[in-house]
Amino acid sequence: MATTNKTPLWLELKKEYIDDNFEKLLPYLRENGSDTTDAFYSQTIALLSQRVEELITTLSEKPIYEEEQDRPTRIFNIRLLATFILVQPDSDLALPAYVAMTNELRMLVPKFSEQLLHNVMCRMTHEKVTNHGVTLLDIIDFKPELFAHHLFTASSFDVPLKKPLVYEKYGSAFIFDKGLYLTYENHEDGKKLLKSGASSMETDCGCSLRTASSAKLKKSDEDNLVAMDQFVKDFISSQWEAKKPKPQKRLHEYNEGDVAIVRISKIALDGTIHVETLDDRYQPMSGTIRFEKPSIVYYYTNTLFHFFKEGDILKATVSSTARNTFCIESQLTDFFVNDTKENYTGDDTMLAKCIDEKTRYLGWINERGVGIYTPNTGEYRKGDLAFLRITGYSSGSYWGKIDAEIVEPAYENDVLDEGEVRRDCIRDFAESTEAPQKTVADKEPALSPLVLKQLFRLFFAHQRSLLKPSERYRYLGNAQVMAELVGDEMSSSYIRFAATYLRALVHFVKNDSLADVKLEPEDSYRDAKPTLIRLSILALLKEYGKTDNSPVLAETIEDFKESIPLLSRLARLIQTANSMQGTLSDASINVIKREIIKTLSLETENDADLEADSGIYLGVESGTVEFKTSIVFPPNNDMQPNQKVQTHNVFKAICAFLNSTNGGTLYLGVNDQGYVVGLDADMKQLRCSTVDQYARVHIQDPLVDMLGLDAMTYIRIETMYDDQVLAIHVEPHPYRIVDLEGTAYIRVNAESREMSEKLKQEMIARKVFTDKNKAAAISQLQHAMSQRKCAILHAYASSNSGKVSDRLVEPYKVLPEDRLAICYDRNKFACRVFNISRIGYVEVLEDNWKYPASHKPIEVDAFHMSGDKPIRVSLELDLMAKNQLIEEYPRTKDDIAPCKGNENVWYLTTTVFAIEGIARFYIGLAHHIKILEAPELKAYVDDFKEKYL
Repeated sequence: MATTNKTPLWLELKKEYIDDNFEKLLPYLRENGSDTTDAFYSQTIALLSQRVEELITTLSEKPIYEEEQDRPTRIFNIRLLATFILVQPDSDLALPAYVAMTNELRMLVPKFSEQLLHNVMCRMTHEKVTNHGVTLLDIIDFKPELFAHHLFTASSFDVPLKKPLVYEKYGSAFIFDKGLYLTYENHEDGKKLLKSGASSMETDCGCSLRTASSAKLKKSDEDNLVAMDQFVKDFISSQWEAKKPKPQKRLHEYNEGDVAIVRISKIALDGTIHVETLDDRYQPMSGTIRFEKPSIVYYYTNTLFHFFKEGDILKATVSSTARNTFCIESQLTDFFVNDTKENYTGDDTMLAKCIDEKTRYLGWINERGVGIYTPNTGEYRKGDLAFLRITGYSSGSYWGKIDAEIVEPAYENDVLDEGEVRRDCIRDFAESTEAPQKTVADKEPALSPLVLKQLFRLFFAHQRSLLKPSERYRYLGNAQVMAELVGDEMSSSYIRFAATYLRALVHFVKNDSLADVKLEPEDSYRDAKPTLIRLSILALLKEYGKTDNSPVLAETIEDFKESIPLLSRLARLIQTANSMQGTLSDASINVIKREIIKTLSLETENDADLEADSGIYLGVESGTVEFKTSIVFPPNNDMQPNQKVQTHNVFKAICAFLNSTNGGTLYLGVNDQGYVVGLDADMKQLRCSTVDQYARVHIQDPLVDMLGLDAMTYIRIETMYDDQVLAIHVEPHPYRIVDLEGTAYIRVNAESREMSEKLKQEMIARKVFTDKNKAAAISQLQHAMSQRKCAILHAYASSNSGKVSDRLVEPYKVLPEDRLAICYDRNKFACRVFNISRIGYVEVLEDNWKYPASHKPIEVDAFHMSGDKPIRVSLELDLMAKNQLIEEYPRTKDDIAPCKGNENVWYLTTTVFAIEGIARFYIGLAHHIKILEAPELKAYVDDFKEKYL
């Protein structure tokens, strides 16, 4: 194609030139994108598509362990892919390009890893992008962090996937509106698993491995790396097993006399018509058409082949399965009769030509090519034309014979071409049959393997930003399955290598032996830098605990102090710990090990918490965390029991948390160094058969007596780590200062100290001030809701996670009396009920809602409980219970009615969504309340009494 002076300056009609002329391409696309008359625009897009496809393929084939890439190249890749996405949003390449672009962008700005990954999953699970969040101007003036921020904050997607996107090779991948399911079965069996199976290795972005329910990873093993590792191995083995050929469905066989739909495959020179059957429900059959009669109503059967064509589809009767022959005589006859009946009714006449003259009858060909009979009156001869009227249709053995009468002779100008009407008649017959519909259902839209290749690379990169080993392992497991799914064995092997290395680190943290841990890299990546670092680290860790001088440690300290200083530091720490064995206390050695573990995070982007899943080390004490070994034995080695003193120390910390601003959690069964020691000694000393009995008799009941019944509303007791630890979660008491045996305590740093009278008065004033602040928070949330704006809940103290953090939300319902706000949590991508009393302060943003379609209605009852199923409750209250109820739960006042004639009796009739809320109130004042109608409440109370009272 020759260029002209109208050719855009950047365009030289080769995709290779796009890179060099990219800066000219961007303004051209921006100015000419809506100009459909520009002949060069389509050529520009075609070249851009070719270059982008080449780039995605290159990125998808790049070794997964090659993480280093120069910044300018990565920036160019992002800009090129983003350009294509904006100008060709409906292209088949748009989704692979989007995932590839995000993967490259995530490498450039890893701090946005979580937001970018969730953005990709939203893009994959929606059919339509209503706003990409970025424009060509953002690409022209490219700033990585700003570009990434716009992408995940301003992007919006509409119309969730109606049909899943499917990829099938070694197993199947299904992208639904809710996420990505990976199965080890082929397409059809995989669809069954989606309905009847169960998910394991679930990531927080909506990707999981789907198996039969019986093969699901046990709930108790969901954070167990050894169990998770074995599950992934078994899953991948099943992926390969699923590709074995399955027996084909048994097909029907044709019998003589069956009617089949056939296609003419060949017409031989001698007139033989070859056909093949088309119905895929039957065994295929090929053969020829044979005629039993020499003629059919003025058609010589040995000349019919002149009127048929290869590819014609006919209905035919199987005449012989032994000789593979078919016959179309009855079908032809039926066609002649039915065609005539359809086109001539009542007094209709037809033009016909006499072609056969017999003594008693005349034979005619009508204007549609069908043979007709009339009596011979002697007035007409062969070759004459006349108008006929149908008088009847013969039956039985004469079926096909059509009788008529002569109405009048033809006009002088009437013409009938016998050859033409015969040909048209047989062609109409040949075209009257349609091909049979295929019985195989249409498959779902295909998912490009390029998407999966980029996605497992994104997963592999993202896991380095996660803190918990179990979370990282879930992403690694899903990434490895995707690599296997698309047949990328090298990437699968390297991901497994990385996962085994992660397991080795956790083994070290848990003091498990590393002797049997083997890292066995393949030759393809044996000499890669990340491989060599991992192998070196494992070799160093195997030296930990040895008392003799290790040459491995000494050599590493010297060899890597310049090239990889973190390796040198790790070796030095291990050498120090080994040399101090027997000299320092275990606690001091543990401090060094803490530094070793921190150094092990060198292969991650954040300081990974390698102990987060182990249940061995829980960190250090703080203003919101307290460790206690026992309510019986002191924390030192003196194991003389003293339950009164030790229980008082535990309750003192709980009292301090109740009086603090943020509350906290006391872990019982954990020593001062943060290691789990368990509750076995307490259980044996106190003769408790279960942890529930231990918690109820020795903690819960004494707390009620010492701190007051109302304080229990803000205390939640949870068992952890296979009943080795009791976690006592405490929320700040919102209304009063709590004292223990006449003394109030407050949390100062990591200690529980006695509160002075002056401080007590200040705390009381602060609680009142905080209460006023909540009115402001309600007002701010209501404003954000009415304006459809986002808000930040600063310093939100979550009783579930035990953490204080900022929450980015979209408020869409505020319940002032209950001090609750129902919001869409942008951090968790889910609807949540927030307690306003736990918010530090509310900041309303200028950003509009982004996910209004996800704002699900959540019903909250007067007792602050939410749910889907309403439960009717009717209680009888005395005056004290009624007053207490209205004070604690103001919204119940509309559901309370007095008893006529008895001012000390009141009735509550209401609906709740969970029994726990009203049960908490009832159990605290059971001697003041009578249950009238609430079988669910009675059952809950009976169960509570059985367990705790």
